[in-house]
Amino acid sequence: MFDKIKTILFSILAVLLLSACASTQTESVVKPIETTPVQITTSLTNWIPRLNTCAEPLTDANLLINILPPEDLDPQSADLIIRFGPKTPDDDFLTVLAYDSLVFIVHPDFPLDGISAQSLYALFNGSIKNWSQLEEIQSGDIEYDLPLNLFSYGENNDLHKLLSKALMENNLVTKKAIYTPSFENMLQSIAQTPGSLGYLLKSQLNNHVNGLKITNPNELSISLEQPILAITNETPTGSLRQLLLCLQNTQ
Repeated sequence: MFDKIKTILFSILAVLLLSACASTQTESVVKPIETTPVQITTSLTNWIPRLNTCAEPLTDANLLINILPPEDLDPQSADLIIRFGPKTPDDDFLTVLAYDSLVFIVHPDFPLDGISAQSLYALFNGSIKNWSQLEEIQSGDIEYDLPLNLFSYGENNDLHKLLSKALMENNLVTKKAIYTPSFENMLQSIAQTPGSLGYLLKSQLNNHVNGLKITNPNELSISLEQPILAITNETPTGSLRQLLLCLQNTQ
């Protein structure tokens, strides 16, 4: 009788232990994965591979990346915001990751290395429709009689905003410009279209297009070189701080 009771008690204890183990395993499986919400502007998508590379060794930095136009950035719904452009009074906790410049690009057959800010203004506001009208082409007695194929980003793109402020006196690029959604599409469009003109960041250049120098950059309203900023809600610590340090050193 005593042996039978011991057997029953042992069986009950075994069931309880197995239930506890199963409960512990279930809890570990269903435990939610913590994420780090990151917002990045549309012009900086070339930084996404760097973000993923820097986050990979950080076990508690599971990035949830959202690509947004500048006006939709929301510090209240992101642990980290990365954008291109000057600092603002609202940027309390920021880190400068790098500096980059807006550059103008042309098809490889374009015969000039540089043009003036005034000529760029005339090209982007629609005053010039054929490259033969360009002052530098005429004064240099150069044969380049091609229609202008102008490519631009949308008005809510931060590079478009910088171009408008620096070059266009806050006016918009002509509506006749061909819209392009990304810097990859911009590069492809310029490389494949004779007589084309566009713009992107210097870090996004490749050898399939030519960059144009501005012969009188002092005539621009603001510098085309601006910081790439990392903005946080508070002083970054832990894995977020390690992520920013990595991004600063990954150039």
